Amino acid sequence: KDAPGYTLETRYDPKVPRFWGQIEVPYEVLATVCAPVNADAGIGPAVKIKAYLQGSPKVSDEKILSTMVKHVYDLDATTENLENDMNPGETWAVPINIMNGGNGPDRYDMRVTEIADSDGLAQPWNVEVFRSDMSELERNQNQTVMVHVNTPDQVAAGEYQVKISVFSEEAYEGTKLRDVIPLKITVNEFHDMQIELDPYVESAVKTTAPGKTVRFIMNLTNNGNVLDTPTLHNHTKKGDGNWDVEPGMNSLAGW
Repeated sequence: KDAPGYTLETRYDPKVPRFWGQIEVPYEVLATVCAPVNADAGIGPAVKIKAYLQGSPKVSDEKILSTMVKHVYDLDATTENLENDMNPGETWAVPINIMNGGNGPDRYDMRVTEIADSDGLAQPWNVEVFRSDMSELERNQNQTVMVHVNTPDQVAAGEYQVKISVFSEEAYEGTKLRDVIPLKITVNEFHDMQIELDPYVESAVKTTAPGKTVRFIMNLTNNGNVLDTPTLHNHTKKGDGNWDVEPGMNSLAGW
C-alpha cells in the first residue's frame, strides 16, 4: 500500500496500473503475508510479488517471499469422571483422552505432579501412567491413555487429590505444560478391630477353682482407617456347645 497510486477500491485489482511519475526514485513497499488460521507448522507456500511495465510485460521484476509457520503446541486432556469413592487397597482405572489441537505433530508426555491429602501434604501412593499407550500425535489426532490410581492398604479416611499433567515435547509461550487432570478421591471409612491373646504372655487355657477369678491379658488393635472406640463383651458356650449370642456369663453365672 506504500506504492504510488494506492486506493482502497483498487488495492487488490491487478488490472489497475499504478503510475510512477519519477524515474530512479525507489519506494519502500510493505507486503503483508497472512498465514491461514489452519496452516500447518513448517514452510508455507511461496508468495510471488511481480511488477511489470504496462504495455511491456517483458520489462518486469519479481520477488519470491517464503513463509515459515510457527509450531503451535496445544493439547487437551479429558476424562469421564474426576471424582471417585474408594476403599483402602482398591484400584481406580482412569482413561484419559489426549487431543492434539496444535498445528503440527507432538510427542507429548504425562506425569503425576501431585498426590496430596486435604491439608496439602504429599502422600506415597502408587499411581501408574501406562506410557506404552502413548505415541506421537499428528494434528487433530487423539488417543486414550490408561492411568491406575492405587490406594494403599493402610490409608486414613478422607479427601485426596491426584494431579496428572500433560506436557508437549517443546515449550510454547514459555511452558511445556498443556493441561492438568485433577482427580479427587474420597477414601471411605473402614472399621476393623482385632483382639488376640499374646501367646508369649498368656495361655488360652487356664485351670482354676470355683469362685476364683481368672484373668486374661489381650491385645486390642484398631486395623481400621479412622479413630474408633471399642466395646468389649464376653460370651459363653451353652450346654449344647454353641455360643450364646447374648453377652455375659449366662449359664456360668449360676455355677
